[in-house]
Amino acid sequence: MKSSVFLTGCACALSSAAVLLARPVLAASPAGAEPAVTVARNAWPAEAAGPLLLRQGVEAAWQRHPWAQALATRQTEQQADLSVAGAWVSSPPTASLGRLSDRAGTRAPRQEWEAELSVPLWWPGQRGAGRTLAERSQAQLEAEAAAQKLLVAEAVRTAWWTVLSAQDQVAVLQGRVEAAEALQQDVERRHRAGELARVDAHAASAEWLAARSELAEARQALRAAEGRWQALTGLPMAAQVPSATWPSAQTEEVTVDAHPALQAAQLETAVAEARVDVAAAAAREAPEVAVRVVRERRDTTESFDNTVGVRVSVPLGSTPRTLRASAGARAEWIEADARMAQLTARLHAALTEAREALATARTRLGLARERAELAADSERLLRKAFSLGEVDLATLLRARAGAFDADRELRRQRRALDAAQDQLQHALGRLP
Repeated sequence: MKSSVFLTGCACALSSAAVLLARPVLAASPAGAEPAVTVARNAWPAEAAGPLLLRQGVEAAWQRHPWAQALATRQTEQQADLSVAGAWVSSPPTASLGRLSDRAGTRAPRQEWEAELSVPLWWPGQRGAGRTLAERSQAQLEAEAAAQKLLVAEAVRTAWWTVLSAQDQVAVLQGRVEAAEALQQDVERRHRAGELARVDAHAASAEWLAARSELAEARQALRAAEGRWQALTGLPMAAQVPSATWPSAQTEEVTVDAHPALQAAQLETAVAEARVDVAAAAAREAPEVAVRVVRERRDTTESFDNTVGVRVSVPLGSTPRTLRASAGARAEWIEADARMAQLTARLHAALTEAREALATARTRLGLARERAELAADSERLLRKAFSLGEVDLATLLRARAGAFDADRELRRQRRALDAAQDQLQHALGRLP
C-alpha cells in the first residue's frame, strides 16, 4: 500500500515537473495578459515600430507646447520687422496742422494756416544694417524653434523610456507570478501526498505572495509612468513596444555642427553682431526733412497768400541714449559669443558620453544574455532535480530567484541599448 502511494506521488510530481519544463521561466507573458494592468490596448497600429510611436509623441507634445503655439505670432512679428527695415524711411512720417488768428471780435481778423509733413531719413548704411538684422533675426527664430522642439523631444524621450522600462518590469513579474503559482500548486499536492513537509508548502506560498506583491507595485509604477506620458503628449501609450523594432543608431557623424541648439547659438551671435552694426550706423538721432506750407491773410479784404518752405533737421552729437544702445549691443554680442563657445564644448562632451554609453550598453547586454542563459539552465536542472526529490525547495527557490533576476537584467539591458541608441541620436541633434 505504501509503495502504491509513493508511486502515485512520484507520478504526480513528474507530471507537474513536465508542465513546468514545458513553460520556461524566462518566457514571461506580456503585460497585456493580465486584465488588471491599465494600459491602452490597440491605441496604435500593431505594425507600428517604436521610433514611429516616439515620433508621434514628440509631434503631439510640440503642438501642445506654449512656445510652438506662439510661433506663428513670433513669425508675424519678424516679418513686420523685415518690412520696417526695408522701408525708405526710418520711421513713419508725421503731419501737423496749425491755425493762427487775432483775438475774437476783431473786424478784420488776421488768419494764418500752416501744414507740415516731416519725414525721418536713414543715416548712410543704417538701412542695410537694419535689413541684415531683420533677416538674421528671422533665421534665428526658425533655429530657436528647432532647438526648443529638441528640448521637448528630450522630455518625451525620458517619459517614453520610463514607460517601456515599467512595461518590461510588469512582464517579468507577471511571468514570475505564474511560475510561482504553478510551483505552489505542485508543492501543495506533494505536501498532501506526504512527500514534502508543511514548511515547504508555506515557503512556496510565501514566494507566490511576494511575487504578487512586487507585481502590484510594478503595475502602479507603470500606471504612473503612463500618466506622465499622456500628460506630456496627450496620447495613450502603446500596450507593448518590443526591442526588436528599434533600429541601430547611425553614427557616421562625428561632430555636432548640425545640432539645432548650436545653430541657434550661432545665429544668436550673428544677430548680436548685427545689432552692433545697427547701433554704429545710428550713432545719432535720425535726420528729418520737412515740407512746410503756410497760407495767410492780414484781413478779410485781402486774399490768402501761400508760401512753401523746406526744413532739414540734423542732430548734432551722440546722445546718452544712443551711446547706451551701442554699449548694450556690444555686451550682448560678447555674451552670445561666450555662450556659443560653452554650448559647443557641452555638446561635444554629450556626444562623447553618448558614444561611450552606447558601447557600454552593448557590452552589458552581451554579459546579461550569457548570465540569463546560465541562470535559466541551472534553474531547469534544479527544477528537475527537485521533482525527483534530489534537492530541497530552498535550493530551487534560490535558483528561481537568480533566474528571474537574470531575466529582469536582460530585459533592462535590452531597453538600455535602445535608449543609448536613441540618446546618441539626441546628442547629434536629431529628432526621433
